[in-house]
Amino acid sequence: MNKRTLGWNAAGAVFAYGFGQLATLDYSFVGLDQLLGGTWPDNEAPAGSMDWQTGEVTAKYWVLKLLAGSVGSKARKTLFNATSSNPSLAYALAYTVASASHGNGTRGLLLVNKQPKPVTMRIAGVAAGVATW
Repeated sequence: MNKRTLGWNAAGAVFAYGFGQLATLDYSFVGLDQLLGGTWPDNEAPAGSMDWQTGEVTAKYWVLKLLAGSVGSKARKTLFNATSSNPSLAYALAYTVASASHGNGTRGLLLVNKQPKPVTMRIAGVAAGVATW
C-alpha cells in the first residue's frame, strides 16, 4: 500500500465526505483518529495518517490539514446548497467563513471526487478568484 493505491487516497476522500455530511447535520466538531497505526493484522496503512514504515504522511493527513486551514477556526460558517450535474462523480459543499474585519467573509467549496480515477470538474458561476488547496 502506498500513496498511488486507491485505498490510500480513498481514505482521505471518505474523511472529507464525512466531514461535509456531518457539517450539514450541524455537528460542531469533527476529529480524525489515528495519527499512526500499527502493522497488519491489527491495523492497515489507510487507517493511519502517517505511513509507519516511511514516515510519509497520507492523504488523510493532507485532507485534515486542508480542512483545519480553511474551516478549522471558531469563526461562524454558513453552508450553502451546491449541486452537481452528476452527483455520482463528486460531492460539493459551498460555505463562507465569517471574517472579523468584514461581514462577507471568505467563500469556499469542499469538492470530493467520488470516483477511483481523476475527474474533470467545471464550476459554474465563478467570475474570478484563486483556487487553493
